[in-house]
Amino acid sequence: MQFDVHTHKFDKSSNSLHNVNLELPEEGHFTAGIHPWSENELTTSDLDQLERLVNHPRCVAIGEIGLDKTKGLELEKQRHTFIAQLSIAEKYNLPVILHCVKYWNELLQVKSSLKPRSTWIIHGFSKASQLENLLKIGCFVSIGSQILTNRSLQLVIQKVPVDRLFLETDNADHTIDEIYQKVAQLKGLELEALENQLEINIRTIFTKWTIG
Repeated sequence: MQFDVHTHKFDKSSNSLHNVNLELPEEGHFTAGIHPWSENELTTSDLDQLERLVNHPRCVAIGEIGLDKTKGLELEKQRHTFIAQLSIAEKYNLPVILHCVKYWNELLQVKSSLKPRSTWIIHGFSKASQLENLLKIGCFVSIGSQILTNRSLQLVIQKVPVDRLFLETDNADHTIDEIYQKVAQLKGLELEALENQLEINIRTIFTKWTIG
């Protein structure tokens, strides 16, 4: 069985997580969070709505949330929104789907200072130079369609322990099967072996995700 842990394209399949902002999708498992690209400052109403969504049985994680140097509000406002959502993840013991662009040191500082219990999953991971740091602090990485063409990512995938790995489609037109096939090839694994380990990862980390 194959699992897509992060997609912006709705899929009725029980094997994919649809990312939403602060709206409840009509069906399917989902993750909810305020993206760092938001141009609005965080409000109490936002947090109340997020908490309502988190309490929905189909919401299995917080995200995507994080920090982005290229877009969105200034760092301190992004950090405030980020930390407030991390607090909700901690309260409900939910994993976190993270977005980070060019604020890696700042992200690591938040992790070091808060020492959260929640599992952090770096979505769309492609920053090879940060892999060691992320693994050291207990993060998982989720890899998407860049693995099909990004040579540096294809090389670093060898260093990603399969028990710290997830796969995703995000906004790509490629299928999750294409990504699974490529990762299995690059890691020298049988496709079924990769599928089985990632299913174990899903069941271990996304405890609210009801799968067959």
